[in-house]
Amino acid sequence: MQTRTRWAVLGTGYLAQTAMPDLQRTENVEVVAVGSRDAERAAGFARRWGIPRHYGSYETLLADGGFDLAYIATPPSTHAPLARLALESGFHTLVEKPFTLDADEAAGLADLAREHGRFLMEAMWTRFNPAIRAVGKLIGDGAIGEVVSVHADFGLRLPAHHNAYNPALGAGALYDLGCYNVALAHHVLGPPTGIEARGALSPEGFELTAAAYLGYPDSRFAQLAVSMISRMSPVARIGGTEGEIVIGPTFLNPRSYELIREHRELFNVELEGAGWVPMFREVSEAVQTGLTELGTNPLADSIAVMRTMDAIRRSIAAPAQ
Repeated sequence: MQTRTRWAVLGTGYLAQTAMPDLQRTENVEVVAVGSRDAERAAGFARRWGIPRHYGSYETLLADGGFDLAYIATPPSTHAPLARLALESGFHTLVEKPFTLDADEAAGLADLAREHGRFLMEAMWTRFNPAIRAVGKLIGDGAIGEVVSVHADFGLRLPAHHNAYNPALGAGALYDLGCYNVALAHHVLGPPTGIEARGALSPEGFELTAAAYLGYPDSRFAQLAVSMISRMSPVARIGGTEGEIVIGPTFLNPRSYELIREHRELFNVELEGAGWVPMFREVSEAVQTGLTELGTNPLADSIAVMRTMDAIRRSIAAPAQ
């Protein structure tokens, strides 16, 4: 019989609601508790999804225990403090994107997880997508020669009531959308050696749009664009000396990719559920086998991504004259 890891969900908003069908589809996951800042929301969430325990505060949920892993699906500004509380309470922890608000917070969480011997990971589900894994193998096998460039855009016109407009919750296009672009560039090319960026800022000072150029040795580069005030098709292109790979129609969770050399070859993949299942499964397996990190999505990569996002925001806030 399949062993199940007991999960508690922290948060009852859009992200938690969207992820729940895949959590319940994952054969080695059992959601046993949910917490919210609002007791009625927690109770309603529990009723809808058949979760046995619900709590009107995260602190009470973590104090009561009775589970193995805390899945943090709350707004970005709460990720670091809730992850810290979960780790200090003795729980393995999966944190939604963006991992934290800056690289210092990310590094602090990684140190804390190691101190307590607990599993910790950013829920960058893209890395577990079968198309992304197939693309990684193509690149590793030299299918497009040496990789030279990554281009990735992602834009949505977010409504004014969206959390991305609320500075108290972690506002800005980079946190809500751009973390995917930056993570893809890091996944393919690694951390950049130089960063230039421009963007449009809101009156409160957070970025509404961002366009970044990431420089690497040997003339390699990434061009990334993100917007929360206009649509941009989330297609990614990886250029090499002998070909190109196009990931789309959405590189976040693709169902297909195209290999372009002398001819064009289109490959389709099947997703499990909405696409979260492979990540949830591997996290549960890691916890069951005593791992504290997954090599496919290590903490060092999440910290490096946050460092790049920090630099992009600094460049936008103080552009070169």
